[in-house]
Amino acid sequence: AERQYASVLASVPDAVQARARLATTLAAQNRPQEAIEVLRQGIQRTPEAPTLHRSLGRVLEKTGRVEDAIAAYRAYVRLAPNAKDAKEYNRHAAALDQRLQAERAANP
Repeated sequence: AERQYASVLASVPDAVQARARLATTLAAQNRPQEAIEVLRQGIQRTPEAPTLHRSLGRVLEKTGRVEDAIAAYRAYVRLAPNAKDAKEYNRHAAALDQRLQAERAANP
């Protein structure tokens, strides 16, 4: 699967779904840094693609980069406010932010 997605991206660098799927594949192979790089490159090419922001948030959250994940989720919601999962991601980002603020307050 990884080779197929990489091949699509070599021919069509702005292929958002192929990029998101490649990142998901890399993350599943315990290669989160590569997944993050693939997604960030995609966001540079197509910043208005909400799927890339959502995928980036997921990988960042799994790697413990909560503040960056919150920003990615908020970008997703801003770009796709009518998506069926937008409210869910908005709530999730708010909950992560609240947890992060509580951790900071407990450990000044």
